[in-house]
Amino acid sequence: MFSISLANPFEVLLGVVFVIIAVLVFFGTFGVGVAYVFSNIKERWHEYTSKKKLQVVSNTAVFIVILSVLIALSATKLR
Repeated sequence: MFSISLANPFEVLLGVVFVIIAVLVFFGTFGVGVAYVFSNIKERWHEYTSKKKLQVVSNTAVFIVILSVLIALSATKLR
């Protein structure tokens, strides 16, 4: 594993900036995906029939519930 010297403030600053950039890129990937899906739904919403609108809303709700359950399960410590 790599380690940085805490005596050199430039190395510490460089390490902190790298971690911040890596975290922003990680969350940005999901943000772009969500924005892409949202923009597609928003652009086509007026073309959808009421049945299709209900299907889109229910599919989105099911996806959010499944994602929430998976996140909760991954955060739970198994015995």
